[in-house]
Amino acid sequence: MKRGALPFFTGNQLKIIALVTMTCDHVAKMFFPESQLLLILGRLAMPIFAWMIAEGCAHTRSRTRYLLQLGGMALLCQLVYFFAMHSLFQCILVTFTLSVLVIMAIDSGSPWKAALALCFALFLTVFLPQLLPGFAVDYSIWGVLLPVAVYLADPHRHK
Repeated sequence: MKRGALPFFTGNQLKIIALVTMTCDHVAKMFFPESQLLLILGRLAMPIFAWMIAEGCAHTRSRTRYLLQLGGMALLCQLVYFFAMHSLFQCILVTFTLSVLVIMAIDSGSPWKAALALCFALFLTVFLPQLLPGFAVDYSIWGVLLPVAVYLADPHRHK
């Protein structure tokens, strides 16, 4: 089995499946909101991408660079989205950036860093949306925790 792949899919095949299902989701939301089939297919993208984030954390040479690249893309996408849509909704890249931050804090070995990262993620995903109307992080805290859980569940992960 190739590193980072499921027994029956390569990493690239999973990326293509995630891309196609994500496209189904966006097309359904924009043009066919009544299409349950497209919406259901679209919901498959997030867990696939979450698994890929966990794999990325396990196999990258530099987690700091991985975090900065993901966070940079999140910031860029959020700026474009804010100016185009005038919305404070935070995209999935923000969610996954928080996931990588939590994974890095957990792997640091410091319970204080892990607790601080989890509290920060909770604040951004649960409490800030209550205080700031229109602010929301895609998939809330559960979206942040899914890649973390996948990462921690891997018995072969590198520390």
